[in-house]
Amino acid sequence: MNKISIRKTIPISYILILPLCIIIPNTVTILMGLYAPLRWFIPFYILFIFIIRAAKNKKVNLTYTPEVGLWAFCLLFLWAGVLYSVDKNATMDYCITLSIYSIFLVARLRVDFYSLLYKCLYAILFVLMISIYINGFVPNLMTGPLSFLVASGGKEALALEVSSGIYSGLFADRASAAFGMNLGFIISLSSFLNNYKKKHLFASILFFAAIFFTGKRTLAIIPVILVFLALIFISKGNLRKIYIFITAILTSFIGIILIAFPQILMSLDRTGTGDLTTGRDTILWPVAFDMFNSHKLLGTGINTFNSVIQSQNPNNLTLSNWGFHAHNIYIQFLGEVGIIGTLLLCTAIIYFLVKTVKTIHKAQNSKYKTLATISLLIQFLWIIYGLTGNTFYYSSQFLCYIVALSTMEAVIYEEKKRGNINLSQGG
Repeated sequence: MNKISIRKTIPISYILILPLCIIIPNTVTILMGLYAPLRWFIPFYILFIFIIRAAKNKKVNLTYTPEVGLWAFCLLFLWAGVLYSVDKNATMDYCITLSIYSIFLVARLRVDFYSLLYKCLYAILFVLMISIYINGFVPNLMTGPLSFLVASGGKEALALEVSSGIYSGLFADRASAAFGMNLGFIISLSSFLNNYKKKHLFASILFFAAIFFTGKRTLAIIPVILVFLALIFISKGNLRKIYIFITAILTSFIGIILIAFPQILMSLDRTGTGDLTTGRDTILWPVAFDMFNSHKLLGTGINTFNSVIQSQNPNNLTLSNWGFHAHNIYIQFLGEVGIIGTLLLCTAIIYFLVKTVKTIHKAQNSKYKTLATISLLIQFLWIIYGLTGNTFYYSSQFLCYIVALSTMEAVIYEEKKRGNINLSQGG
């Protein structure tokens, strides 16, 4: 009797999944010590993959598309800023980070890699979500029994959050927790929209509800916006027109309600947590506009906002807590990269968004549609939260965005091989 042997090799690219699942959730725990080593591990491992591919196929397979070329041009522009930056070290340091993570756009990792990545990330986020609910019932969970898991630099801020009725579970930071819950919401919602399984809808509700424990107002509103955006951009024909009409009506209704009853927004405010409500437009944003007024075309160099604001207001009490970026990436773009850089970066962001929508409509495989939908909604999350957050400047959130873009590129490449997407026609 002949023996039947089954041999299945695991792609070497799958090793990257663990580092990504550690960096993207960005927990303020002892895992923070791994962020810097993993930052360097990722590019060197991708380089290793390139070498293996070249040795096996006698050529290096890279992704070459117009959007990748546009992003490469953006990076070159940011690197050129080192020449005139007011803080060359800060500009060079972040350009290195941006370049390292942007490698994913040309790595041409398979669709199966991203499918497994989101499954693993979803499982981790689900566990983190449960920890938030437990934290709600056991307020001292992270400041008491599990305090040994919290990074030393985050314990004071975490204690302040907990004392104000804000809970983030194993994230140990409300902003990271809210962003992570949005990612979990996006993955489950995308699965539901393409497979219509009740478990995905139920999970979406759980992730959405968990955001309210974190006290992050903007990140609690974003999931609602994402639902309407998903319905509008995924649907076609008359159905899309109906969704647009409903969205316009609801938006107008909500606007009228908030104008008539401003106390609704006030009720969402969490005092004692270092909220930026009074700091953004009175201290942070004016500094960015001053930077823009003095360097309109090219700005002062990417990642220089902190250097400028600290040099101007070294003893300001608000800055001692919040002198960390402008909490609006577009306003900070104006100050750091001027009109030219802002237009260039925003053009790239919009171009990727449009390309992803086209990919969703042209993809034939349900699995690929789900991945493209995840990519689209992560881009929207990153863009919208950028109005009040620092999505471009927090390396974990930027990495999440780049992974979303590379997911879309992987779907395009795979569908192109199958003959389902004709890139020459704008797909």
